[in-house]
Amino acid sequence: MVRLVDRSLIGNYAELCGIHAGDGWLASKPNEVGYGTSSTEKQYFNYVKKLYAKVFDFHIFRIVKRGDPYNVIELRIACKNTYNLLLKTGFPKGPKLDKLRVPKFVFSSKICGKNFLRGLIDTDGTVYWRESGNSYYLILSWNCTNKIFAYEIKSLLKMLGFSPTIYSFTNKKRDYKRRVIWRISLQRKQDIHNYIVNIGFKNKKRIKQALSKRKYLKMYGLAQIRTGDLYHVRVAYSTNKKS
Repeated sequence: MVRLVDRSLIGNYAELCGIHAGDGWLASKPNEVGYGTSSTEKQYFNYVKKLYAKVFDFHIFRIVKRGDPYNVIELRIACKNTYNLLLKTGFPKGPKLDKLRVPKFVFSSKICGKNFLRGLIDTDGTVYWRESGNSYYLILSWNCTNKIFAYEIKSLLKMLGFSPTIYSFTNKKRDYKRRVIWRISLQRKQDIHNYIVNIGFKNKKRIKQALSKRKYLKMYGLAQIRTGDLYHVRVAYSTNKKS
């Protein structure tokens, strides 16, 4: 079990672990913790910055902005305690993809599991609509190149009562070094509803992606079965927003 000064912050730390697994790193040089995202996601960047400040007591940090062709904004924290805790939690120094694991404490409670998944999908997940005939289905997915990590995500989703699917595919882009990708997805209507109500998103980009097909709701109306998924998403998001 991860020990924090304030045990009430364990859920927040679980979310940070999901964020770190997606877009964070531990620098090879001592004590620097990094997080980076697209410069277009300033709202979420500020949310993450405040989350780090809530969980950890640090005073030295930098905000680094990189223009073309990267267009990213980075938070770099110089804090020995933060660095060492992430190490003890299981995150490696330097390149992490092949070494990623879901921290053991994340499986200890539903709140930790939910928060970890939210941090991961907000940074490195995918939210999109799939069209099939006249129907539109919202899909939530996590992609990774680490098979062990992928199956741990699947186990975590199952622990929380979801029914995920998992499969691998080959990335055929010539400049993509990692060929095999593992995709863990939620596709069932009830799973999508429960995820948005009980977990949701903190990254507004993901919220916009989840609500991007509302126009079909106006076109076809609530009574149509083919737009049932749209209806559930709208109701679920409205419930989540009020809570």
